[in-house]
Amino acid sequence: MKELIKGELNKGITQRELANKVHVSQGTIQKILFTDTKFTYETKKKVADYFGVPVSDFYDGTTGPGEPKAAEPPASRDPLLQSLLLNIQQLTDAVKASNERIDAQGTHIGNIGKALDRLNDSVQEYAQTGDRSALKKLRDAG
Repeated sequence: MKELIKGELNKGITQRELANKVHVSQGTIQKILFTDTKFTYETKKKVADYFGVPVSDFYDGTTGPGEPKAAEPPASRDPLLQSLLLNIQQLTDAVKASNERIDAQGTHIGNIGKALDRLNDSVQEYAQTGDRSALKKLRDAG
């Protein structure tokens, strides 16, 4: 978790902004960065969801009380899924950068963001269920 958080902060996002996006406190982000605290399953799940990785990546094969090891969805290591997630992240980053430039001019490109949200929702559905029908609908619609 620490490496993912550091990588995100190195992109210029603040701890507070990241905490808001991950749905944890800024103190939790600091604990991840600077301590060896054992985090709850819920905290690990929030971080995993934000970064698009399986929560099982945050376990070393052992679990403590109240920390069930999550079963990894079968689709989570699918090369197609990994490629789609990477493309979504790149597009999201590009849209964010564009929005920053465009917002300065008073214009918004919300439709692209909404389309990316729909794309992300379909890919996340596929990641959780392994059902490619959501991806096929996107391909057929686009």
